[in-house]
Amino acid sequence: MKSSSCLLFIITTLFSINTYASSVDRLERKYGIEISFDARQASALLSTPTESATQAQRDIMLPLLERFLKCYKPRFLKQNLRKIFMVGVLSLDGVSVGGSYSPYHKIIVLGAWHELTYFAHHEFSSLLMRVLPLDRQAWYRYNGAPYTNWTDFRKMKKNHRLRQLGFYYDYSQVSFEEDFNVLAGMALAKPHLTAEAIKPYSRLQGKLAIVKRFYKNIFTCSL
Repeated sequence: MKSSSCLLFIITTLFSINTYASSVDRLERKYGIEISFDARQASALLSTPTESATQAQRDIMLPLLERFLKCYKPRFLKQNLRKIFMVGVLSLDGVSVGGSYSPYHKIIVLGAWHELTYFAHHEFSSLLMRVLPLDRQAWYRYNGAPYTNWTDFRKMKKNHRLRQLGFYYDYSQVSFEEDFNVLAGMALAKPHLTAEAIKPYSRLQGKLAIVKRFYKNIFTCSL
């Protein structure tokens, strides 16, 4: 009986691994970019601690990643993104975060979060704003307060006052880059929810219009 159970476990494990490998290969061929679960290499490229994703986490992460990939033309992705790493845990200053990136290596690294699709858009926008025109002065006109240039990664809060000032979350007020990334990530991953959330806030509506203009010719999903 034990031998049969052991054999069943081995067969199930091998099937899961083969299915995972097939899914990764399919996405790589379709979108022309490399997808890796090598946490050690990701850590070396970012100089930040990571932990490997479990098989269960990988099974959840791949469909969420595809939601991100399918919204860009493969040629555009290939031009602007060389590799995506997916890890179990990604830490910055000792705190687990959803993603990070390297413009030098043209990579993004994503942690095992259920909001992975949002974080993929968030990090990719950091790469895109370095190569595509973005009207920062128009954006600044919608700021009701200056950027803090400081963050506590443990916080990711919203409130009415912040949104009146033009910041979707408190993290948005850290810098222009994070401000744009947060709103872009939300608008691209959850367009209807985001549009409803900012209806009472004219400053955020103005910023969302800039996000839409930026992605108009590169984003293939609805905005």
